[in-house]
Amino acid sequence: MSWFSILRHEAAGLLELLLPECCPVCAHPAALHPEGLCCTCLKQIALLPASHCPRCSLPYSGFVATGHLCGRCSRQPPAFSEVITIGLYQGTLQTAIQRLKNHPRPTLDRALGGMLADNIRQHAFTTHPNLVVPVPLHPKRLRQRGFNQSGLLAREIARRCRLPLAGSLLTRIKPTPAQQGLSASKRLQNLRGALTANRRLDGEHVLLVDDVLTTGATADACAKTLIKAGAGLVTVAVLARAQRYLNPV
Repeated sequence: MSWFSILRHEAAGLLELLLPECCPVCAHPAALHPEGLCCTCLKQIALLPASHCPRCSLPYSGFVATGHLCGRCSRQPPAFSEVITIGLYQGTLQTAIQRLKNHPRPTLDRALGGMLADNIRQHAFTTHPNLVVPVPLHPKRLRQRGFNQSGLLAREIARRCRLPLAGSLLTRIKPTPAQQGLSASKRLQNLRGALTANRRLDGEHVLLVDDVLTTGATADACAKTLIKAGAGLVTVAVLARAQRYLNPV
């Protein structure tokens, strides 16, 4: 993120402090919950169901918690170990993420990043993460957009979880077409050779931050790059898990 983008982001935050309090998702004047959203929006977030893949958090159609991997993770396990998320990519959470991508507001990235940080702090890790890394944008795309929503979230998570932030550890060295609507195999093909790590790691447990996980292709490519660079473990933290692929096989 450029210094101009950072200053613009902070200036927007100062302006919001001077204006009447509004929910950053629905934009209605309302008393905000400590999480930073109004109570109505918070109640409408669809949480991840108990029945989901323990590796990629793919939601299953059942209601009972299960330790069974989905078909894709059974056949070709991803490089990351697990996925932590706020909920499903639908309704209020989907609207919030789309607003974050298209019209970033300090109160919104701080609210969403804070909610995800709360889930991370409450998660039962075998070994606690010790480094936060955002999924990168290609420099050309970053110049066009002026910000990386994953970087904004990672910064908030690192601050709240008191973890070091390695914002430029991963670099996207090859521009890739938009991933929306593509199959997992096409997404993987797009990402082949597109990422690099800028320094060696020494067995760190990396917390990889992004906004949405759909097929898991981007997270898998990033995790593979981090492990090749020396990471010992990669956990993915996303705002939402898409339920596009509901079939567990």
